[in-house]
Amino acid sequence: MFEDFFTYSQQNHDFMKLLLQGIETEDSVQSAILKTRQKLEEAFQNNIQRATDLGILPKNDPSVQSAMLVSLVEGILERWLFSPGLKHSVLQKKSAKELAQEVVKFEFFGLFGI
Repeated sequence: MFEDFFTYSQQNHDFMKLLLQGIETEDSVQSAILKTRQKLEEAFQNNIQRATDLGILPKNDPSVQSAMLVSLVEGILERWLFSPGLKHSVLQKKSAKELAQEVVKFEFFGLFGI
């Protein structure tokens, strides 16, 4: 899913810029962006809750965890797509597949990587 998402984002660079950075003067666009983010967060929350119910993840607050995941994905996308001049950035060297693998690994194992 993440690989498809990152590939889509890369192929639809202008749309993702609009989605992530918005148009501050256009309320209808800002509203649509917020709704999209909310739907993404709800999808993560449902997945986390399901994994918790199945005993795959420990019991935590899925609403907090999903908010953190959305922020992680948005931040990574912005850096990957719109910050090619970042000094020493390895993100631009990653393919959509490689980036997806890194995000999923971090999602499940965090900084410890265990």
